[in-house]
Amino acid sequence: MVKYKEYIDKDKIEIENGEINGYSYRYSIKIPILRDSYRKDKDLLICSMNPSKATRTQSDNTLNRLCKYAYENKYKTLTVVGLLPFYETNSKDLNKFNNNEFENIINENFNKIKEKMNYVDNIIIATGNPTNKGMEKLIFQLKKLLESKNNLFCFKTNTGELLTKKGFTVHPLYLKELVACKLPEEYFN
Repeated sequence: MVKYKEYIDKDKIEIENGEINGYSYRYSIKIPILRDSYRKDKDLLICSMNPSKATRTQSDNTLNRLCKYAYENKYKTLTVVGLLPFYETNSKDLNKFNNNEFENIINENFNKIKEKMNYVDNIIIATGNPTNKGMEKLIFQLKKLLESKNNLFCFKTNTGELLTKKGFTVHPLYLKELVACKLPEEYFN
């Protein structure tokens, strides 16, 4: 864990989470950028694969990179959602939920993502390559939500491509720099 940068209004960070059977998960984290005379009145939504372990007081490297991008591009807020709201990076650890619990949480998560899409100026898709068929299914579900949107972006790969060789958007952590470009049509194929 690392500290948030000085341009983040830490006192106003909003986390929307839930808990089931003593296990916490996060739908979203909304991070306000401190105002200055250059700040646009724009909100940014980034769709990732799963949440970081960031809290209201502690960030992580990925979230700090996204905050820096939002700051440098003059957004007033950054909201990050995960297609999979669970903190687990190992999908095998999700077996602790029964199918109904899991499906209910995923459905609620997608309802919240859909709602948030209506209140932002731009959406960046930054999932990375899925590691299994279940995650691939979540990306397909996201694509259905995105079909009617026109404010869609992705980050360029280190080689300048807009999508990975597998046809997915890139995860921001390992990029040399974060450069957002319009999400290409082939993403939906």
